[in-house]
Amino acid sequence: MAFVLGRFSFYYYAKFTFLVWLQFPSGNGARHLYARHLRPFLLRHQARLDQIMGFVSSQMAKFMSARYDELQVLKAIFCRFAMAANQVVKGVVHPGQAQERNQIEGPTSPPSSQIDDSDSDLKE
Repeated sequence: MAFVLGRFSFYYYAKFTFLVWLQFPSGNGARHLYARHLRPFLLRHQARLDQIMGFVSSQMAKFMSARYDELQVLKAIFCRFAMAANQVVKGVVHPGQAQERNQIEGPTSPPSSQIDDSDSDLKE
C-alpha cells in the first residue's frame, strides 16, 4: 500500500502536514478530530463495542487459564533472555567496567612516617 501511496507526489507532505496539525496547540487539531468525528462514532457504536470487548476479554481469560503452564514456561524463558540481553548491553555500553581490575594505577600517597616527619619540621 505504501508503494501505491508513494506514487502520489504529495502524499508524504500531506501526511506530515496532517500530523503537525494534530499536534500543534494553536490548531487544536486532535481535539477537533476527536470532538467532531471519533467521539460521535464511539457513542453511536458503544453497545456493540462493549459487547465485542466483553467477548474478547472472556476468550482471553479462557485461553490464559487453559494454557497457564505453557505461559509460565514462556515467561521464564523470556526472563532469562531479558537478563542475558541486559548483560550483553551492559558490556557494550560500559566496556571499561569489566577491565577495571587491569587498569594502571597512579602514584600512591607517601607513607605515613614521611607525613609525620614533615609535620614535625613545621612545628619547630
